[in-house]
Amino acid sequence: ERNIHLVPVDGSEALFRFQLGEQCGHPEVGEDAPAEPRLAFPADCKSTKHEFGYSKLEESDGSFALQWNGEEPLCIHPNGGSAEPQSQVELINHRSCEGG
Repeated sequence: ERNIHLVPVDGSEALFRFQLGEQCGHPEVGEDAPAEPRLAFPADCKSTKHEFGYSKLEESDGSFALQWNGEEPLCIHPNGGSAEPQSQVELINHRSCEGG
């Protein structure tokens, strides 16, 4: 079984990346990207071609959202948008970063 890990970037407490082995996740971007881009893992974590960083956005209830540090504000959401998603639900990059 391969698990995705949320790994601090350079020891930061506010900047993270999604890591699966030696590969890091980033949104699918570009002209052909879907409206809510999937979290893709085709890139080596040492690559400078992609932005891997996600920042913590603190919510009023003590929880947090993860916002991509790329060209546009995208936040990680479970596909379907449930506050309590089922196991094995795909992660997407939602275009709204408004919390609950």
